[in-house]
Amino acid sequence: MQSIFQTGGLNTEIIGPVDPNDPSKGVEVRLYPTLLTTTSVTVYADLTGPLAGIIDLGGVTFVETPTGKQVIRMRYQDQDNDGIRERFIRGVIKPNGSDAPIFEAKVDLYLDAPDLEPTGGLSHNVHSTPVTLDLRGRVKFLTDGRTLIEQRNQNTPAVSVSVGGGAVTFDLLLPVEQTLLQFLSNPIKDLIAPPEES
Repeated sequence: MQSIFQTGGLNTEIIGPVDPNDPSKGVEVRLYPTLLTTTSVTVYADLTGPLAGIIDLGGVTFVETPTGKQVIRMRYQDQDNDGIRERFIRGVIKPNGSDAPIFEAKVDLYLDAPDLEPTGGLSHNVHSTPVTLDLRGRVKFLTDGRTLIEQRNQNTPAVSVSVGGGAVTFDLLLPVEQTLLQFLSNPIKDLIAPPEES
């Protein structure tokens, strides 16, 4: 699967040190679940395989199908393993020696491809498809007061796709570090109210 890129806003809350006695464990951050739209990827279909008896394009044996925009919905966490998702997403900012600090988070998502139209008008199941990403990346503090968080997946989740009501099934793999999410905060000057005129 091709790379997925997205830059967006993210609401966060700084909780404080994970362990006040051990700065190396970092600072705990809570992420507010949000919705993101990402870039399109292209799915390549071999019509000489399982699709041969389902789709007839007059001798065409290979087609490319773009997914269109994809929608990622971050889910609340179930930290107690009781099936109830009501907690904000936990992340940690950790020191990284002399380099920029590192942000780590494990995020459960729903993936939707509302504009995906498989060849031959077949249906698909990429609606609220669960995906879990182990994210890690640098935290940059920009000169205007904004914070830029870059996150790349450290795992290789498989998205199970069914086309034509199960006539064809396959897994889309998200290779390590090929999903890039960038979150940019508002400038500090936008968060400070201007002085009242006398």
